[in-house]
Amino acid sequence: PAARRNRIKRLLRESYRKNKQILEETISSHGNEHHLVFMIVPEKKRGNEKSPVLGDIERGVIALLKQVESVLRTTPP
Repeated sequence: PAARRNRIKRLLRESYRKNKQILEETISSHGNEHHLVFMIVPEKKRGNEKSPVLGDIERGVIALLKQVESVLRTTPP
């Protein structure tokens, strides 16, 4: 379980590093610092779970960053 958990954390960090530009302009226009916390809630074990793939995690991170961006755009600075 620890190796799987660490792999997921590495993939999350890499996905965010590659896509953080989605939020950079919006955050800079707010003029203050924001902190993001990613939390993964595992599904119930099904037996033969496949190993996480960067593409799957990256799609989720991009969708999440776009949601955060839309919330920040509608919130006054």
